[in-house]
Amino acid sequence: MAAEVFATTGTRIFIGPQVAGTLALEDDEGLSASFTEIDPVESIGKFGDEAQEIKFTSLKDGRVRKTKGPRDAGSMTLVCGWSATDLGQIALIAAQETNNKFAFKVVFPDAPTDSGTDTIVYFRALVSSDPYNAGTGGDVLRREFSVSIDSELYEILAAA
Repeated sequence: MAAEVFATTGTRIFIGPQVAGTLALEDDEGLSASFTEIDPVESIGKFGDEAQEIKFTSLKDGRVRKTKGPRDAGSMTLVCGWSATDLGQIALIAAQETNNKFAFKVVFPDAPTDSGTDTIVYFRALVSSDPYNAGTGGDVLRREFSVSIDSELYEILAAA
């Protein structure tokens, strides 16, 4: 049986409250009522763990040896159609004006059945920039938020 793939249409992203210290999955589930959806979103970009490559070159045999170092979940560029009235974008702007970390939740539309559940990814991040992008005369006014992930990704995978 071939694996099923899903379109990104229907993906949703939410910003939650300020989070101090570590972020545990149990904490995120308790915060679920406190999340505010960010809308409209054109792109969330890529994110997820990548291990730093550490290299060592042996003098004896001239061979480069590699090992994994610290992991970084990256930074996403959240591209929004600018809306001065969207509560999610207002929360992102407020978050960018602080040095605090906030809880985020991404929901992917990948439930395997109509009665199934979608994949949910939780993480903690800083909002480090929020520039406007006016583009050209035929474009929509956008705002691009840089979201720097500062925790593990906590995934609840889709289920039937």
